[in-house]
Amino acid sequence: MKQFIVHHFRGQALVVLLVFMVVSLTITSAAVVIILMNARSASRFEQGQDAISQAENGVENTLLRLLRDPAYSGEAYTIDSGNVIVAVSGTTNKVIQSKGTSRDFVRDLEVHASATGGAVTVTSWKETF
Repeated sequence: MKQFIVHHFRGQALVVLLVFMVVSLTITSAAVVIILMNARSASRFEQGQDAISQAENGVENTLLRLLRDPAYSGEAYTIDSGNVIVAVSGTTNKVIQSKGTSRDFVRDLEVHASATGGAVTVTSWKETF
């Protein structure tokens, strides 16, 4: 009778081991995928932040230039790894449009300012989409 019981359960350890291995591989693969997705997401977030920084730099540079030259109309230039394109319209009430680019990301800012008496006053600052 004992031989029958031992013979009947032969190979069960192999099945348990295979199930354990499949579960382990699934958990490990899921962890690796999550880590890779988080790393990519962090990189894309950083690129977006760089793009908005480029656009803000363009606005700040434009405000300084408007103080020195009220007829300033904008320009395009490169900072670090990004590009900035600035356009200024209006006479007394200026509309500054700044586009910052970092790799695939583009962020746009629109700033309304008034330039009177040798001073530039910002009345609104917003990101446009």
